[in-house]
Amino acid sequence: MGVFLKSFRLSHLVQKSEALPILTLLGFFVGIAAGLLLIVVKYTIEAPLHYILLSSENYEKLEPWFRFFLVLGGSILIALIWNQLPKSTKKIGVPHVIESIQSQGGRLPAKNIFVQYIGSLLALWSGQSVGREGPSIHIGAGVGSLIGQKLGLPNHSIQVLVGCGVAGAIAAVFNTPLAGVVFAMEIILVEYSITWAVPIMASAFTASLLSQGLWDGDINFSGAEAELQSLVDIPWLIALGFFVGTAAALFNALIRLGLRFRHVSALIRLPLAGLLTATVAFWIPEVMGTGYDTISSTLDNKYAISALIIIFAAKLLVTAGVIGLGMPAGLIGPTLVIGATLGGIAAYGINIVSPDSVSNINIFVLIGTSAMMSAVLQAPITALITVLEFSSSTAILFPAMIAIIIANLTCRTLFNQPSIFISILQVQGMTQFSSPVTRALTRMNARDLGVPAIMPILGKMSANDLSILIKSNDYLLFKQDKQLFTLESHIAHKLLEQELSLIDDMNDTTDLKIDTQTWVGNQNELIWLPLHSTLEQVLRTTQGRNIGGVWLSKNEDTPPHSIFPKRHLIELITKIGE
Repeated sequence: MGVFLKSFRLSHLVQKSEALPILTLLGFFVGIAAGLLLIVVKYTIEAPLHYILLSSENYEKLEPWFRFFLVLGGSILIALIWNQLPKSTKKIGVPHVIESIQSQGGRLPAKNIFVQYIGSLLALWSGQSVGREGPSIHIGAGVGSLIGQKLGLPNHSIQVLVGCGVAGAIAAVFNTPLAGVVFAMEIILVEYSITWAVPIMASAFTASLLSQGLWDGDINFSGAEAELQSLVDIPWLIALGFFVGTAAALFNALIRLGLRFRHVSALIRLPLAGLLTATVAFWIPEVMGTGYDTISSTLDNKYAISALIIIFAAKLLVTAGVIGLGMPAGLIGPTLVIGATLGGIAAYGINIVSPDSVSNINIFVLIGTSAMMSAVLQAPITALITVLEFSSSTAILFPAMIAIIIANLTCRTLFNQPSIFISILQVQGMTQFSSPVTRALTRMNARDLGVPAIMPILGKMSANDLSILIKSNDYLLFKQDKQLFTLESHIAHKLLEQELSLIDDMNDTTDLKIDTQTWVGNQNELIWLPLHSTLEQVLRTTQGRNIGGVWLSKNEDTPPHSIFPKRHLIELITKIGE
């Protein structure tokens, strides 16, 4: 009982002026929890790979046939597991986190988080052409969500903690706390506010602090040349942005093509994805895993231009294919690799066409990674901050901006390709919220904005008692066969007068019983929603339906806490609009 009272008190405090300090404290806690969990996840993924490969991605060491059967066997194993899972638990990754923010108030199921971990573990162990970033983001978001649910917080506060978990996950895995904050707000929450930013920063700081000293992050470009030496090279950066944007559009289009087959059984799709990767990996081992070692080799100028072209094409086609076919892992890491190889190709081309170019070729590799990430995700600020933290040099900001602008415009405007996460959501029948009003409604907890529920009327009631209820309430509540209905009091007053007009002796109505069964119909029915629902969920439930509104309670078997008749909802939203 004491725990319930504490969480009840906390759920109210986070809606008042005390919200920011409390959410910030919770942000620190989420950062610790997400950081520790992601450290465990990282080591469980990498430990076996280090034992076999002597590094996390040295697949070139393996014999061609071993690579082939490792990838194919892993995909078959994942398919067998995936085929046994309920459909509801297969929703994973960044799109699932975005979906939960929009339709579930950020309430992520624990089962899906575990499925995401197992799926990505098997995919990365077996060398599929995927990344760990999406799974890490889902796991981090899940930590924040589960903490919020355990504390009984309202949905808008849980959404903040989901953002904290996302930022903490990115900060823990990459040691890029600022990129984690920006990613959470630009891609997951799609909004900036002080109430959200401060707790998210607290989480990113704490998670990054935990990872300091354990590793330098999966990518570290701090030793690479990151400064544009001459403005003469700006046209080449514009050209790089165009080619990266075109590659990103192709990448997204191929994934969208694969998504058309999501209805096909996992027993067919996933082995087919594995066969694609295995066949290419037999000849080109660089397509296996995320490919961060390929970025390092490109920066060290270890590849000839022909090799870079082959790796670029293979990585783009294979990654798009396996992601589109539903391999349960991420795509952010591979996009960095694709961008790096394309940047390396561009650098070779520039040296051939313009031998007088004075900028170090590494700058084109670095900018290629950020431009590709930006175009694929349609997240320019996140990409810019990411390459800034990877390179540890502010000098890269100016040239990176040029390429990112052109790459985004090329992918989104010229080829009409939205963010890949939006594409996946569209396949699921959803679109990302863009309206400021809609986003505002998702932050409003409905429980305290509705009409307080009164005791429902069960069939017959004395005329006097009914008259008192009508005068003292704007809405009446009726219950018939476990279903709730509502009626505006002025309508109930007219119905009562009609009932009384049919009675001859009106001198004494003390014991007169009025049957209210016929007063309400389907158009007055109330639909149940959980107590933690947002105002956006209430609005979405009532739109396009001939019902009276919704009622809120802890569960369907408990008495209603509040109701949302349609007229009350319209008046409330009108006031918000003003």
